[in-house]
Amino acid sequence: MMTSEIKEDAAGPYIEQRLSALVRARILFKREIEIDRGGEEINFDKDYLLRIVARKSDIDAQMQRILTSAAGATLLIYLVGRGVDPTIPIWGVKLLAIPGVLIFLTAFASYALVMASIFFFNSQTYAALIDQVILQNSRDGVIDVDLIKAGHESEWLIFKVLRKEFSFYAPVHIEFKAWGSFFNRAIFFLISVVAVAPFIFIIVALPTLAITFLPDDSLGFAAKGFSVLCAALVLLLTIVANLEFKCVVRLEKGAGT
Repeated sequence: MMTSEIKEDAAGPYIEQRLSALVRARILFKREIEIDRGGEEINFDKDYLLRIVARKSDIDAQMQRILTSAAGATLLIYLVGRGVDPTIPIWGVKLLAIPGVLIFLTAFASYALVMASIFFFNSQTYAALIDQVILQNSRDGVIDVDLIKAGHESEWLIFKVLRKEFSFYAPVHIEFKAWGSFFNRAIFFLISVVAVAPFIFIIVALPTLAITFLPDDSLGFAAKGFSVLCAALVLLLTIVANLEFKCVVRLEKGAGT
């Protein structure tokens, strides 16, 4: 929520506004793109857009591989902890025959989970930049940004169809009435829950399995602590990226007057 009260200190006029890290990034990206508009050579052009879309695709692919590895290692921790002895296909080695295998799997899965989270939020930051670059060429959202973006990368248009705000940048002249709005919101919520459930399950399962199955020696305690730390770091990263915090927004001289 934004206050209309303009304050002033030694650095000049400002307002206070509650912003998440991702929304703050969008605003700052927009500022740089608007500055670029006034120059003789445009840097944020279509070629630049194609390059950052390609970078985002690479980040998404890496994130999926790392998250799959974290999920696989978490499953192995559970199986080995329950006494199942899987065979590694490449070498034909039984996991239980490897000394300290649970500690290694826990450390690997925990690290992979954190890296997957970092890749995910980096991807979201790229998505914010892509949105702002497209806005530059779509008359500030009068033309639907999501539809333009869908021509460059895979887009979750199903969420766009179901959510209340069909477009975040321009009003839409068709709205669902009561029952249509209710069912669309309910389905949107359920799909969102199911989509993030595996990720949440890994965050909870990893430290739980580590505490349950790892030995109570020095290495075991270290691995347990590392697993809990990584799970907490993922949660904190999610909070910082999405929760709104009070920010000071500096205004140019004469703004609001």
